[in-house]
Amino acid sequence: MTKKEKREYDKAYRKRNKKRISEKKALAYKNNPIPAKNRAKKRQEKLPMLVKKEKALWQRNNPIKRKAIVRRDSLKRRGWTEERYDLFFSLQKGKCALCGASAKYELHSRLSADHAHVVPPIPRELLCRLCNTGLGMFRENIKVMKKATVYLGKYKGLK
Repeated sequence: MTKKEKREYDKAYRKRNKKRISEKKALAYKNNPIPAKNRAKKRQEKLPMLVKKEKALWQRNNPIKRKAIVRRDSLKRRGWTEERYDLFFSLQKGKCALCGASAKYELHSRLSADHAHVVPPIPRELLCRLCNTGLGMFRENIKVMKKATVYLGKYKGLK
């Protein structure tokens, strides 16, 4: 049997006996987890620099794909999808849900994807960067925001 034939045979065997192999590995780990942990530790020690270099190279060679991935992941962390963002952007006509400022005239051309700070995050609406930052600075505390409104009202005539 040649190396190639042996490789194909092993691959087919693993495919046919996937469950049995998995159970065997789980039992071995349960009885003695140390060898598996040592293997994982060695991989972690060896891989980071190699992975870091490959990742940096890929990012330099694929700036457009990287930007799309970063955006998708950023939205996902906030409970949004790209489709939901685009839908809300069109429903809000590209304007902030609070102040109504157009996205193209703010600091950035995108509106921020606002979300409730719970796990998992619940999407709300799109806000300009200033309104989104303002809500964050008030820690989304309605009582403090009302006090701030009263405070600003007190000094409205002064300019």
